[in-house]
Amino acid sequence: MTASVSAALFWLLLAGAGVTALFASASARLNEAFGTDARILHRVLSQRMEQQEAVLNAAHALASQGVDEAALRTALTTLRRQYPQVVAAQRCASGRCRTLGPADVPLPRLPLSAVTESRAAVRWPAGGGPLYALTRGSVRVWVDARRLTDRLVEGSAPLAFTVTRPGSGAVLVSRAAPAGPGAALRTFRVQKVLGTDLQPFTLEVTRAAPWRAWPWLGATVWTALTGGLTALITGLLRSRRAAQRALLDERALAAGVVQAATEAIVAVDDQHRVTLANPAARAALAHPLTPGTDLRTVTTFRATLSPAPFDAASFWSSREPTPLPDGLTLVQGTQAMPVEGSLAPLRGARGEARGRVLILREVGAMHRRMLAQLETGERRVREHQDTVAHVSRLSTLSEMGAGLAHELNQPLTAIVSYSQAAARLLDEPEPDLGRVRHAVNAAVHQAGRAAQIITRLREWVRRAPVQADPVHLEQIILNLLRNAIDALERTPHAQITLVVEPEGSEWTLTVRDNGPGVTPDVLGRLFTPFTTSKDGGLGLGLSLSQTLAQGMGGNLRGANTPTGAAFQLRLPQAGPPPASAGAAHHGGRP
Repeated sequence: MTASVSAALFWLLLAGAGVTALFASASARLNEAFGTDARILHRVLSQRMEQQEAVLNAAHALASQGVDEAALRTALTTLRRQYPQVVAAQRCASGRCRTLGPADVPLPRLPLSAVTESRAAVRWPAGGGPLYALTRGSVRVWVDARRLTDRLVEGSAPLAFTVTRPGSGAVLVSRAAPAGPGAALRTFRVQKVLGTDLQPFTLEVTRAAPWRAWPWLGATVWTALTGGLTALITGLLRSRRAAQRALLDERALAAGVVQAATEAIVAVDDQHRVTLANPAARAALAHPLTPGTDLRTVTTFRATLSPAPFDAASFWSSREPTPLPDGLTLVQGTQAMPVEGSLAPLRGARGEARGRVLILREVGAMHRRMLAQLETGERRVREHQDTVAHVSRLSTLSEMGAGLAHELNQPLTAIVSYSQAAARLLDEPEPDLGRVRHAVNAAVHQAGRAAQIITRLREWVRRAPVQADPVHLEQIILNLLRNAIDALERTPHAQITLVVEPEGSEWTLTVRDNGPGVTPDVLGRLFTPFTTSKDGGLGLGLSLSQTLAQGMGGNLRGANTPTGAAFQLRLPQAGPPPASAGAAHHGGRP
């Protein structure tokens, strides 16, 4: 799989995960709102069913106590005013039914045999329709199902619902959602039984989620930003891999030079045991020089021209580069070969001692050619050092990439929040266009801020001339203030002080707080990537701020003070300081 295909797959995975998360969050939010509205509708309809049964039970109780028809009519007329779905009441006796008070709608015929039970029951007219009767004893209460949903108050997105009879499935009442612009992306649906034993009607509720309710803007912004970030990281990784390959090539080349050199080269550890020897060394010392051989036991020097004898013990124990004296010979059995060379310490990348290296060359006709070869080797070593420095810069760029993801999180979060706010405002029956415009402008501002961060990083990668960049200064100050605020979370009477003042040819910005200070284990590694004392922190803020400060020719330092912690940003002055140099701002925690 090529690097381009891998980068494309990574981008698709990252963008897809973000878009999926956005849509999943929106779906959960819409589903939760739908569930709440559906439960409210179910509760209201169930309450109205209970109200109808309460009217029936009250009428039956009055009729059972022998209340005369006029008093019963008055009581039922009063009760019906509170419940508009109860359109009429009847009392049946002596083979006929009399309507108690005026009926709001024409009543269908219902057999008298249906009014014989002492328990409450629901009776349906033969022709169907939205009217049905609740009966108990000699009393009938007629209900118009179309009025069950009168005066319902719902949210900005109305519900579509259907109420059906149990068993037959005949529709009592239904309402369709108003047609919107375009098809819905998803329709939420729930089916429940109304909560009464006498009227267990089935309620089915639906709501269509239109396209405008989904986070298309956030998904587009996320996809674009992840594409740009993937392209940037891919470029950095390609450069780093190329540098690593070049470094490996240089190392292999340097090893080849050592093996091909005509000088005798032997590397030893601190106990003078051989760790590396080239063929010329084995030939010069007439010994295989296997790893672990004590070099002192197989190497014998003899002074010939020096007025003093050669001090072998002092030579082998020296910790500094020590050249061989002039006129020294290397003894090989019964022969002695004039040589020159040196014994020098070997050090690692951090300056630690790694042993010594002995270099011997025969003094003779080949001397000049050997010197030329040595100069070539030295040049390659310098090129190797340049490559190592380049790799270090690329590593710093990798840190900048991680820091960029860290710093872009805030404007991205703000963009999503403003976009969602605008979407919610547009869903209102009468959108407040001023507030919508404010939210969209705020999202555009945050997107521009994210673009500026990426642009400044690209300028830094191109090694632009050093200048004090306002966006970089804003990022540094924001990081310092955020760290100070976090440090003061549990500090009473919290205070943050900012001081700007000239100091020689530099300007200094100092951020002080009266918090607990930096712990000793973190203080020595403040600007090392991924060093943090905060729960959930990435440890990239101070590392990125130090890199930005150094990129502008300045520096960032931090230390504890008797009353807390202080961080100082130093930048070179662009011109002479103004007459009123010092400026300070004092304030409590925001």
